[in-house]
Amino acid sequence: MKFVVFAPRARTGGPFALYQLHDAIKRQGYASEIAFYDSAKFVWNGLECTVKYKTDFYAPKLANIDPDVCFRFGPEDVLIFPEVKVSLMSKFQGFGFQNVVFWWLSWNNAPVQNIDRLDIALSLSKAKHLFQSEFARLNAKEFGFEGMNLSDYTLNHNTAANMATEKTYDLCYFAKKADGAEQVLHKLAQRFRIKKIEKMKENEVADILKVTKFFLDFGIAPGKDRIPREAVLHGCVPIVRRVGAAKNDIDVPLPAYLKPTTSSMLDETYLIELIHSLEKNYAGALEDLEDYRKVILQEQDTFMDEVQNFVCAC
Repeated sequence: MKFVVFAPRARTGGPFALYQLHDAIKRQGYASEIAFYDSAKFVWNGLECTVKYKTDFYAPKLANIDPDVCFRFGPEDVLIFPEVKVSLMSKFQGFGFQNVVFWWLSWNNAPVQNIDRLDIALSLSKAKHLFQSEFARLNAKEFGFEGMNLSDYTLNHNTAANMATEKTYDLCYFAKKADGAEQVLHKLAQRFRIKKIEKMKENEVADILKVTKFFLDFGIAPGKDRIPREAVLHGCVPIVRRVGAAKNDIDVPLPAYLKPTTSSMLDETYLIELIHSLEKNYAGALEDLEDYRKVILQEQDTFMDEVQNFVCAC
């Protein structure tokens, strides 16, 4: 028996969590391989499945994770699917694969709109479930799906964060998560030094966080987003919109004043006053984040324990 983790060749949060799971299973002493579904054709012959990749295929190496590539697997293996691939999971269930796992890496990207559809409900009911966030776990429970917790861990998790005293920027934000906030950002740029994070590698993002006071997160928080956690590690205070997983204090245990509502995040006057107030007590804001920072630094150990519980249950 081996574990087969289905993942795309991408460097975003969800795929990276899948690579982390693959790596952690191997560290536990079990066989694990990644099937890169966005570059593969799966051929079922009634006994096993052969994975045929495109001629230009390459396996990405991320951080210290060099993935083992899957070329064939059988019904005795454990197949792990991300929340965006319920249809692919259902396909293999139809072939007779019974050891299938559905990892809710987010809630918003899962088949929420069709979750009551009979074929999807049937497929999900046959699978084991893992939950990256409390937000996803609670929402899935409403539909009768329960399982184990399995989060992820941040980059630079086991190194001393560079709490730079010299801050080049006052604010930074992810461009792809800021659609609709253009007017607010235009107003903020008239008063603060702002850096847009766009088309950067992981180490480049970390370098920006180290030299910035505040990270503005306009996103929808579909799970335990990684960037606000990395911001905390680097002495960059995250200001996160109170939606999705950010509504609870398990996934995003920030002080309430760092989790404004949507209307407040779109109110430039409110944000300007909040940021000025935080600048006056920047050291106090960092102190308020210290307990959270300690939790983040322990994430890999927690993740390894969760993976061990998972593989023992398979």
